[in-house]
Amino acid sequence: RKTNGFVMAAEDSTAWHIGDEPMLVKHYYPDIPVAVGEERIMAIPGLLMEEETTDCLVLDDAFQHRKVKPALSILLTDYSDLYTRDELLPAGNLREPAEEARRADIIIVTKCPHSINLAERQAITSELAPLNHQIVLFSWLEFELAYHLLEPEQKLKWSEVENVLICCGIARRGSLLAYFDDLPVRVSVKAYSDHFYFLEKDLEKINSEFQQIGEQKVIITTEKDAMRFLLFEDWINKSGWSIFALPISIGMSEADRKTLLDRINHILVS
Repeated sequence: RKTNGFVMAAEDSTAWHIGDEPMLVKHYYPDIPVAVGEERIMAIPGLLMEEETTDCLVLDDAFQHRKVKPALSILLTDYSDLYTRDELLPAGNLREPAEEARRADIIIVTKCPHSINLAERQAITSELAPLNHQIVLFSWLEFELAYHLLEPEQKLKWSEVENVLICCGIARRGSLLAYFDDLPVRVSVKAYSDHFYFLEKDLEKINSEFQQIGEQKVIITTEKDAMRFLLFEDWINKSGWSIFALPISIGMSEADRKTLLDRINHILVS
């Protein structure tokens, strides 16, 4: 985001005000209060002053905020880059030593292949070596119907597409790109750094490449990137881009989903 300090999401908030991920949360859950703040210990009282009836707070990306003691801590680790195989920044991606995973209540291995079997689950669980109070669950990404960025009711029909320009600014693109392996389309990629804020000159470069990829073409972006593209809604509308956002949901086995919800509900009612 391009603001500082504690900010409550409002009806007219954009990714500039609160960031792309909080904006996406607000987009899907407009009736739930959403706030951002670098110092969680300061932001939480601010939110409670704004929303006095709040009973539960969900913090994103807060594992390293030691001044806040959570009732439940969920730690995510990428299937392709387990924290047991990673290093501290700047050598790796970890913000804390791997042994600090002991503070988690639930460990979820994310972005698993759909075909992950029991033997591999057991091998990964053994490697993570959960403590007695911890459970290890597994999840994967599920891609849904892409929708037009400016006209969400318009869904993409892959049968009418031959060429795709993927335009995204996300940390890891592997799962997104793999989705297109089974589609009968030609794919080009325009990649940017995570949370990249597009400028008009960037849109012009994207447009130049888009015009060169053939006929029956679309631009595909992630919903997170879409929150930043919407800052240029007028420009996109005038350009006549066929730009679609590709929603992603989280898949889990029924057993893992039930275990997760049971643990969360236990905390909420206790």
